Order: sequence, then structure tokens, then C-alpha cells
Amino acid sequence: MKESEFKLNEYGEVDVDYYVAHAEQLRREYVAELTGKLVAKVKALFHIKADAAHKAVASH
Repeated sequence: MKESEFKLNEYGEVDVDYYVAHAEQLRREYVAELTGKLVAKVKALFHIKADAAHKAVASH
């Protein structure tokens, strides 16, 4: 790898703070995406159960 592929701080060292902040941002985005998917699945699960219960009551 070339040195220029890494973001460096003012001392010429790898900018750890930058990469930590970037990783935290990526993690926030990933967790938000997973949370959205989980909420959608839970809503779908309750919707399916509600439909099944409604059909069972309606058939009596």
C-alpha cells in the first residue's frame, strides 16, 4: 500500500481519530438499517397474526 492511501494527521501519523469517527458513523448507519428491518419484520409478524385472528373470528 502507498502511504498516501491513509489519512494522516499533522504529525504524519495515521489519523486514528478520523478512522474511529468514520467507523462510528458506519456502525450508526448499519445499526439504523438493521433496526429498520427488525421493526418492519415485527410489524409484518403482528399484521399476519392480526389477519389470521380476524379471519378466524369472521369464519365463525
